[in-house]
Amino acid sequence: MTLPGIGGRALSSIKNPAKTVLVAEAAALMPYSWHEPQKRAAGQLPLFNDSLNMVSFADNHVGCVKMFWNSTTANSDGSPEFTVFYDPPGGYDYQWSGD
Repeated sequence: MTLPGIGGRALSSIKNPAKTVLVAEAAALMPYSWHEPQKRAAGQLPLFNDSLNMVSFADNHVGCVKMFWNSTTANSDGSPEFTVFYDPPGGYDYQWSGD
């Protein structure tokens, strides 16, 4: 499996550095928000769409962005897939890949 990250790439090869995530809080991968926590039902995973997380971008700016979570993607054991495994749909202010 190829992850959409930018590890090992030259900065000049990143097409949109202002939207490409360089570093993110661990909670952004779940996604969960330390900044705007939400209650969850008993037994439910604390995952939700549009969680707010701090990220730094390849162009060196930092921002608090809404993270997209695709609740239909899962690992082979049925556990939810981390958000870093896919770019969000249009309308979000970040991307994981440099393409």
